[in-house]
Amino acid sequence: MTTTQESGDIIDLRGTSSAAAVITAPETDRSADAAIGVGERTAVLAAATDEKAAPASDVAAVVSRGLTVFSLLVAGMVAFLFVFSGFAEARTQVGLRRRFQDDLSNLRAPIGGVIDNGTPVAELDIPAIGVHQIVVQGTTSGVLRDGPGHLRQSPLPGQEGNAVIFGRRAAYGAPFRRLASLSPGDHIAVWTGEGQRTYIVTAVRTTSASNGAELANDGSNELTLVTSNPAFLANGRLYATAHLVGTPFAPSADPTPVTRAELGLAGEADGILSLVLWLEALLIVAVGATWLCRRWTRWSAYLVCVPVVFAITWIVFENVTKLLPATL
Repeated sequence: MTTTQESGDIIDLRGTSSAAAVITAPETDRSADAAIGVGERTAVLAAATDEKAAPASDVAAVVSRGLTVFSLLVAGMVAFLFVFSGFAEARTQVGLRRRFQDDLSNLRAPIGGVIDNGTPVAELDIPAIGVHQIVVQGTTSGVLRDGPGHLRQSPLPGQEGNAVIFGRRAAYGAPFRRLASLSPGDHIAVWTGEGQRTYIVTAVRTTSASNGAELANDGSNELTLVTSNPAFLANGRLYATAHLVGTPFAPSADPTPVTRAELGLAGEADGILSLVLWLEALLIVAVGATWLCRRWTRWSAYLVCVPVVFAITWIVFENVTKLLPATL
């Protein structure tokens, strides 16, 4: 006859069948096992919680970085449009002035007909508001980044009829920023390939975007300066009209009809494709810069990547401005 005896940690299984044998551990061990089980379950639950929280944390980080980059791009665009673009316009004006003076000296300055966009056609001097600008042919948003632009279908300044010149009021140096400050009696001087002529301001007024009467040629020998109104919204036009003093030159204008993009209050819709391509280039450069930063020393990567990123970002901003109103 066998018996089962327990003494401390010693278990005697004699007299107990294997099927009926029940091993009972000391009370202290059961408590320890229970504690271990609770600890393991807590660790498993914590790990599961971390796994669920990790994707949410990654999404939040991506969104946060994306918003930060977007905010920086918007701030950079504003700074470019109203500050740095003025430096680009001033530099371009220096080159245009040199080219126009050379054309005048060699009798090559255009005097009418079909003229390529961006070609310097006149010099505009308005002492009352501090304007001393070279006028280029064309009035699209891209052309007006270089300075005031001459409306193709109007005669050149000094010629018979209504010569129309558009200019920006807020961006790219804002040559027509103070146009509203002109007063009747102020003098405007223009130089073209045909010579010099003087105009006297007769009126300054604003109209809605739908009113284009001031742009038409009504037979008067006038100079009409046009910009946006208000300055930062560009949903209307501000005009300054001046009457020609003396005998006008014979008229000669480009007979090709103008488009909506040449009337001052619209951008160039065909610039969207170029903008998309440059945005893709910026994305590729950003990815490449991130890759280099992980493999090179920080300053080496900065030295290579920063100039490239800056140059492409500048081009992106220039393409954005082509989509904005031309006289902004």
